[in-house]
Amino acid sequence: MSNEIDLKQIERRAFTSTFQDGLVEMDIGIMIMGGGFNMTITNFFDSSWFALLFIVYGIVGFMTFFLGKKYITNPRLGVAKFGPKRTAAHKKLLMITLLFVIATTILVILTANNLLQQSLFVGIGGIIIISLLIVTLPISIIAYHLNFTRLYAIAVLCGLAWPFDEVLRSFTGSPFRALISYGLFGGSLLIMGLIYLLRFIRKYPLPSKEIADAPQ
Repeated sequence: MSNEIDLKQIERRAFTSTFQDGLVEMDIGIMIMGGGFNMTITNFFDSSWFALLFIVYGIVGFMTFFLGKKYITNPRLGVAKFGPKRTAAHKKLLMITLLFVIATTILVILTANNLLQQSLFVGIGGIIIISLLIVTLPISIIAYHLNFTRLYAIAVLCGLAWPFDEVLRSFTGSPFRALISYGLFGGSLLIMGLIYLLRFIRKYPLPSKEIADAPQ
């Protein structure tokens, strides 16, 4: 029994160690900054289709994550194979993540065209509640299941971007407010991710050629 518990703890530590590279922060940061850029564009060009560029930023963020794992993280930590329970949990979390991306995309499109405010007549309090429900809560659920403590902070930053944008709207009305608000929170995540990535590279240098070529 104790051996089984030890193996589960080892598996859990091995899994959480893969989050040391900061790629999650960089991925989400790129998407948030992209959302702010899209909202800014729609202030100058009368086309809602610009909001769909958020998908492009999602792809850029995903490719940053995927390529970073392939060429930076995996060569340093290796690729671990996890048990069926954790694999099944990952599939559920993938669905949650997909729903989060869809909800965020819809939110960006509605906000960029002022459709949400016009249809629901929500104030800043309502916006905070909606943002917590469709942004912060799903990410927090993912953080809980992944045992990824930093992701809670990421969830809060993601959830604050939209309310902060609405505060700037009410005080300044600047067409660049989305670029400022989403750039602030998204840029913070991107910088945070870069810092963690540099620490990760220093902590885990690439193995020497002799070790890499040694038979497993």
